[in-house]
Amino acid sequence: MRQIAERTYSVQDQQLFAQISGDFNPMHMDPVAARRLLTGHQVVHGMHLLLTALEHWQREADTSLVSIACSFSNPVSVGERVAITQLTESVNSTTLQVSVATAPPPNDACP
Repeated sequence: MRQIAERTYSVQDQQLFAQISGDFNPMHMDPVAARRLLTGHQVVHGMHLLLTALEHWQREADTSLVSIACSFSNPVSVGERVAITQLTESVNSTTLQVSVATAPPPNDACP
């Protein structure tokens, strides 16, 4: 197991990714609508997390990508720092994980 990179996603990152992907879902883009989510915050696009992990892995990998299997088990809130970790590597397979590296950001809601 080795850490490949760390990254924090900003509101500006969300806006740029939404423009590129066409995904303007309020859970990613609207802080007021996102308050109704379990996280209470805007959630980073899952595909953005995946593509960032692949980008960092590919910089060091001496192989090419043939297929991807991916699951999105826990949301990442905008402003949370994530760690991209290579968990396993074999001749035919590599397992990457993107996980929250810090505590969630404070809730902006008024008490």
